[in-house]
Amino acid sequence: MAVTFTVTLGGVPLRRTYVSHFDLARAPQTLFFRTDEAGQVTVANAGLANFTLDPNGPNSPITVTVHAQNSVVRVLDGNFPIPVGVTQNFTVTNGAAININTDAEQQDHFRIMDSCLVAYDTVFRQFRPFNRPGRRAFPFGQAATVAATRDMLPRIEVVYPDNSLSVLAWVEPFSLGTRYPLIHIKVPAPATNSTLIPHELAHALYFALMPDATRVSVEAQYVAWLTSRIASDLPPFHNTILATTPFVAWIECLGLFSERFFSFSRRLTPPLTGSALRQAFFRDELSAAPLLQTTNGYRQVGNLNAAGNVVPALTGDNVEGALYGAIFLDFARRKGLREAVGQYLESSDNSVLVFDDFRNLVIAETEFDNDITQVANTWGL
Repeated sequence: MAVTFTVTLGGVPLRRTYVSHFDLARAPQTLFFRTDEAGQVTVANAGLANFTLDPNGPNSPITVTVHAQNSVVRVLDGNFPIPVGVTQNFTVTNGAAININTDAEQQDHFRIMDSCLVAYDTVFRQFRPFNRPGRRAFPFGQAATVAATRDMLPRIEVVYPDNSLSVLAWVEPFSLGTRYPLIHIKVPAPATNSTLIPHELAHALYFALMPDATRVSVEAQYVAWLTSRIASDLPPFHNTILATTPFVAWIECLGLFSERFFSFSRRLTPPLTGSALRQAFFRDELSAAPLLQTTNGYRQVGNLNAAGNVVPALTGDNVEGALYGAIFLDFARRKGLREAVGQYLESSDNSVLVFDDFRNLVIAETEFDNDITQVANTWGL
């Protein structure tokens, strides 16, 4: 009979995670499956095998391969000259559980995988284009079979540990392996509640929506900016209040939004979801005492005065904090956070890479002319 079991990481279910089973006397010899929202999966020949000596099997116990890939990312082992996909083999019986909880089982790689899924579900799954039917739990949709979905493009990959020259985590917009984004994570692995993964995943999702040529352009422009900073004996970094360039500020403001929205949703008591969470977020960020104000490195980008008008603490289209405040707080309070994030993400179709082009696109394609103009004037954009 078929074998049903659960896959966990330190006792926590690994959701939407790929599992495979090999049988020499079956065609195809390798079948792919995926855990459900409770981390449970059933390995069965019925309905999947074109030929098998055991149509009602396989029979317990069986050896299965758990892949460090779920519906959001595939994790690669950076300890090899050419990073390879992370897998672990386990022998399991019907009704049992596989619990990944040691370094020998590459628990850090699986933790990064699961953290990406949690960040996606918490932040981006509710915003278009990811909230559309056919996407949702799968950022880029599904193919006809589990195996085909696992290998389909676009696909976001994560390499850990990253051995590039960079001292920080970063996202390669156009990787040679897939043409799609590759997230580079340094040692040590980030904690599951870290803002690093929500920040970097935001970039990867956004880049994956772009045409190939735009991803190549983004990579070239960012490298050029980093090179110019180093040549000028300046640190090659960005932050909320630092003036960089309109391009860098545009790219980084989405990461800032993602990490703050993720942190806010995890800390809020009692927890909220849906429109209540979205409204609470931008209202709190513009309040006199933001929930995240005690976070290390936090800088409030603006607030509301007694008349209910936004007073920015940062201005300029070359300051990521100002763009974050303008789009994800001010524009959001006017038209809704779902609309603001959706407009930003879908501007990738038009290769928008600076605020001026975003404003022009909003004016051309929506009826939000007055709103986006007032936002631009308020934040000095």
